[in-house]
Amino acid sequence: MAVSICGAVDLLAAIFNRDKNLLRIVYGLPTIKPMYRCLECNKLTKYKSFCSRKCKTNYSIITVICSECGQSFQEIKSQLIARVKRHKIDQIFCSKQCYGRWLGRTYGYGGRHMAVSKTAHEIQDKFCKWADNWIADIHVTPSLSPEHRIRLNAKIDTLQWAKNALIRIIKEVKDEGS
Repeated sequence: MAVSICGAVDLLAAIFNRDKNLLRIVYGLPTIKPMYRCLECNKLTKYKSFCSRKCKTNYSIITVICSECGQSFQEIKSQLIARVKRHKIDQIFCSKQCYGRWLGRTYGYGGRHMAVSKTAHEIQDKFCKWADNWIADIHVTPSLSPEHRIRLNAKIDTLQWAKNALIRIIKEVKDEGS
């Protein structure tokens, strides 16, 4: 009884406990299941992306250089991409200490002694414009009763107090920082 080459390969695979597809590829025969190349080591595998957990781990870890101290370290690629998108910074740090040094050098050291940033002044300007518009709207609102006018005047007083308090706090922080 004649045995085909494919049958012989399948028989060898069964005897030596080897993968049929791998032996078929070695002998240049068509495979039963499609074979893929590992993205990391380029070996033939029956899995679509990686041949082993080790290859998957090696593929997902990249070596980067700290923006502060220049030390190279390994980082998981997906976490690095997510962090850059979330914080929208192009700086990469190896530790909290390096990140802290960069923050201190960039934005100043200490809690309330930090330099007042442009953002604080933008918030002050937006709030003051909003409060002024609200106060102007309240002034043109017809009052239905004297009690209603008293409540509207109380709102005006509260908005003016909040606006002045915000300006005072930002000025104090700015004076402490310089």
